[in-house]
Amino acid sequence: MTRKIVFFSLLCLGLLCLSCRSSTDENFAEKIALSTDSIAIQSESIPLGASVRIESYHTLLNDCEQFYGFSVSGTGFEKEFSAYGFKTDAACGIEEEIQQLLAFTPSEVGTYQLKFRVGETGWIEKTLVVTAPDAP
Repeated sequence: MTRKIVFFSLLCLGLLCLSCRSSTDENFAEKIALSTDSIAIQSESIPLGASVRIESYHTLLNDCEQFYGFSVSGTGFEKEFSAYGFKTDAACGIEEEIQQLLAFTPSEVGTYQLKFRVGETGWIEKTLVVTAPDAP
């Protein structure tokens, strides 16, 4: 049993070492927070069970920055969305605006406050009203 644990531990350690990148690797990437320039929401009111389409716009330096995804935090009816990307060591080009689509599916009837990060401390806030679905 002890041999299996030692073998498994060494295997995991080996895989971990192989997956790490050194800072001298070509096109090394670091995770960066992206500021949201503007938000467009498909609808300000939807029935429970439906998804709302949210368009977010961000400015990136082409050739060296790429959009990665969103993190969502918050509880209840307040949700905070932060956009993230990667910056590589490639030469940066000019700024360009990109659009990203996000589908949000609320879990309860009520009024949601959706906040999208702008810079380090600012927010763009949108309100989404979720109603009970129509009875058949």
